[in-house]
Amino acid sequence: MTLFLTTLAEPSDDHRIERVTDGFLIFPRPGREQQFDALARRAVEYVGPFAAFARRGPDGLYDCVHILPEDA
Repeated sequence: MTLFLTTLAEPSDDHRIERVTDGFLIFPRPGREQQFDALARRAVEYVGPFAAFARRGPDGLYDCVHILPEDA
């Protein structure tokens, strides 16, 4: 697992985690939507051992990212 994937898989000031069968979901923490949007954009653009599928909310910011590690 790469360092970035490890970082995404742990809760932070900017995001919370929800484990699902085939990976995990990350969501913004209240008041940290702009920071989460930047993190989500980075995850989607990142080339590494996972796929990231992001969803935008009504405000145009990312509000959820589904992370699918290669080893899941």
